This record gives sequence, C-alpha cells and structure tokens, in this order.
Amino acid sequence: MQSTDLNCERCQELLFDFHEGRLDSEHTARVDHHLKTCNECSAFLNDIWQMGLLATRWQDQHPANYDRGRTADYQQQGWRFSEVLATAASILAIVLVLTDASIDTSNGVVLKFGSDEYVSEQTFAVYQAEQADRWDERLDELTAIQVASDQLVLRSVLQASRQERKQELTTLVNYWNTTQAQQYRETEEHLRFLLTSQAEDEKDIRQLSNAFHQISNNM
Repeated sequence: MQSTDLNCERCQELLFDFHEGRLDSEHTARVDHHLKTCNECSAFLNDIWQMGLLATRWQDQHPANYDRGRTADYQQQGWRFSEVLATAASILAIVLVLTDASIDTSNGVVLKFGSDEYVSEQTFAVYQAEQADRWDERLDELTAIQVASDQLVLRSVLQASRQERKQELTTLVNYWNTTQAQQYRETEEHLRFLLTSQAEDEKDIRQLSNAFHQISNNM
C-alpha cells in the first residue's frame, strides 16, 4: 500500500492543482492529510487562496464607449445630395481611368473590370458582411489572447510567491496591476485601430453603394 505521507516540497508542488480542484482523489487525500499536520504548507495554501481571491476582483477592461459611440454616430449621419454626386463622380472617374471597366444597366447597375465577371451591389453587400465577420473574429482573438495572458501572469505570480510569500505580496500585486494596465492600453490601441479601419472600409463601401443607387435612379 502506498504511503500517504508527503514532504513539504512535493506538497507545495501540488497545492496549485489542489486549490483548482484538478487532483485525483488519491492525491487530494494525501495533500489534505499533510495540510492537517504542516503549518507552513497550510500558510502557503492560504497565500494561494488570497491571490485567487484578488484575481476574481480584477475584471476585464474594455475601451471606453466614446470610441464606439463616435463610430456609430458617424455611421448614422446622412449624405447630402451634392456630396453623393461628388463622391460618385470621383469614384467612377478613378474606376474608368485606372481600370478596363464597363457598366451594364440591363439588370440593375453592375460593373465589369477587364475580363472579370460583373460586380453588382449584392457583391459589395456580401463583402461588407464578410468584413463584419472578420472584425468579430479579430475581436474574439484579442479577447482570447488577453485572457490567456492574464492566466499566465497570475500563475507566474503564484509560483513566485512560493519563495517570497508574505514579504513580496505587495510587490507582486503592484506588478500585476502594472501588467494589467499595460495590457489594457495595448488592447485599447488595437481595438481603436480596428474600429477606425472598419469605419473607413464601411465608408468606402457605402460610397460605392450610394453611387450605384444614384446612377440607377438617374438612368
């Protein structure tokens, strides 16, 4: 029969998994038995528990709503008729000069570039939907990266506390807060860049769509 006794070093290696409930029943019982007789390991487990409690209070932070609000307000603004005509004329001039383009109005307004197939308004709508999907995927990736980074930093902090538990607790908390603030700034910069890029893409698509509508109405 295997002995249930653990030394302090082995017990402390298992305490992180013990705290997170990832040990099997045998190791859980052995760690629990050791903690009942060892004040040092019990104190170490208490430090782990306190760090975990602090971590639950550190909520994910997101960029301020004013960036999203400005984008939403911009998207809701209307286009004056003169601006639509000027934009449509500029776009069509560039398209016709720089590409081998032709226009077909037999079934709505569509463009053809060289030997390619005709590109209709529906194609631009599909492209706009794809852009929105890519934006959502990128946002999910950034969120997952931040969560994984937070978990890695927290585990590093907990590992470091094995050597300098009570004396270095304040320093470790400050380090965590600094890392969180830096990650928040970096994430905010990424999201602001993505929002700006999305707004520019949607602006270009909206200009082309409005141009098609104006041309179609004038035909």
